[in-house]
Amino acid sequence: MHRAIALPCLLAALLTACAPDPVLTPIETNESEDRAAAEVAPRIQSPVLGPKMFARDAEAIDRDLSELEKQGRPQGDAAALAKFESEVRMKLLHIKATMQALDVSITSEASEILKESYRLELVRLDKINKEIDLLWRDVVEIRKILDAKTKGTGRIPPGFTEDELKDNMGDLESKIHKLKEQQAEVVGRLEAKYQHRIKHTAPDQGVTALTQERKVFVSLRARAQKLLQKS
Repeated sequence: MHRAIALPCLLAALLTACAPDPVLTPIETNESEDRAAAEVAPRIQSPVLGPKMFARDAEAIDRDLSELEKQGRPQGDAAALAKFESEVRMKLLHIKATMQALDVSITSEASEILKESYRLELVRLDKINKEIDLLWRDVVEIRKILDAKTKGTGRIPPGFTEDELKDNMGDLESKIHKLKEQQAEVVGRLEAKYQHRIKHTAPDQGVTALTQERKVFVSLRARAQKLLQKS
């Protein structure tokens, strides 16, 4: 079993692949809090319009469409049919305008998710770099001891053997190798996110409350369009 070594560490240069931290929005507060404390507590900005507003809008449109579906297309009465179709078209215009606002909110949300994800990857990279740096310092110190022993200018610290130091150095180098693999993965993800940022695009943010609401409006639009179809 290898014993852990507590040795003084030498400074070692480590290249850090890192991009500038994105600007974050501080939490706004109306309470008598310390302003400086508030400014260091960042959060993701809210999208332009929230999912609850769209949900309320969808419920209102759903009720109106249900009434129109229950009524059905008037038969044999041109004026009643024209009025019916006019009401349906008004609902379609309402749905179109709301979906446009919803798309703006989804784009805003995706952009904020990208920014926060980018920031978290930078935090991960910094943590990995620091871990590599600490391990590498111990590797350098052990190498100094072993080189001094080989040259006859130094000796192995009491309580350890040369083989134990070599084994411990091997363990440390193995850990560094694994961390460097993680480092490369994080740098790869950062590069992909950076490309999205400079192109002013955002990757698919997955399923969110807003994207779910958009599916609801797509369904409402299909129902309204069906009401305009002749039997």
